[in-house]
Amino acid sequence: MRLSEQQFNEMMKNGNCRILEDSGDRTSVPAANSKPAVCNELAKKNEVPTFDAQVSIHLCSRRHAITDWDDLCPKYVIDGLRYCRVLRNDSPREIPKPPDHEQVKIKKKEQETTIITINLI
Repeated sequence: MRLSEQQFNEMMKNGNCRILEDSGDRTSVPAANSKPAVCNELAKKNEVPTFDAQVSIHLCSRRHAITDWDDLCPKYVIDGLRYCRVLRNDSPREIPKPPDHEQVKIKKKEQETTIITINLI
């Protein structure tokens, strides 16, 4: 729910809302950014080679600003690999253990990348 400034001020006045700490700086608050769906349909068969055995997956997120661990959700990567048919399936039978992931701090934002390593087990 988004409040107008008038609604917020009214809630503050009524005591329904309070600010624990306020720096007064409103320019540093980033815009909300929801994660979009990876895609709507699977890639065409035989477009890319598919792993047809058990695999382990390692994700290396190279970022200028280190992010919270819960932002490194591998679900979107695994779903993307499945949609483009690199992985046949994302079940525990195909991927028996959760993906490993790490973050590496880099100097320039322009060099940000995510490295996906898939190994046969």
